[in-house]
Amino acid sequence: MMPRGRPKKDPEGRAARIPLGTPQAKLTFPVRPGYVRRWVNDTPGRIQNAIAGGYEHVLDPTVTDSEGRASYRKEIVGSNPDGSPLLAFAMEIPEKFYRADQKEKQKPLDAFDKALKAGNIRGADPQDNAAFYVPKEGISVRND
Repeated sequence: MMPRGRPKKDPEGRAARIPLGTPQAKLTFPVRPGYVRRWVNDTPGRIQNAIAGGYEHVLDPTVTDSEGRASYRKEIVGSNPDGSPLLAFAMEIPEKFYRADQKEKQKPLDAFDKALKAGNIRGADPQDNAAFYVPKEGISVRND
C-alpha cells in the first residue's frame, strides 16, 4: 500500500524511494482537535456498534469516488477466515463523549478496587463463586 499524502521528492525531483522492508506507519492520521480517533475493524457488528456509540467515519480526501466525494479512511489490517481482506475504518467521536465513556468503563474497576481494599476478595460481585486464596493474616495494602 502506498503511503498517503503527497509523495516526497528526492533532490533531482523524482519520487523518493522507500526501501522495501522498512517500517511504515500505515495506521496514522492527523489529530482533529476536540475529537478522539481510533481504528475499528470491520468484523460483524463492530462498525454498527461504534456508530451506535457516537463514532463517525473519518473521510479521506485523497480517495474519491467518481463524483469527487471523499471516501471513508480505511486500511487492510489482516485477513478474514475466508481469506478476504480484513478492513479497519478510521472513526472519531467528540472528546466529551469519549471522556464520558471512559468514566463509565472505569466504574466497575473502581468498585472492584474498593471491595478488594475492604477485604472482600470476591470483588464487587457477590454472585462470584470462584475459589480464592486468602492468607491467614488477611490482605493488606501497602502505600509505598
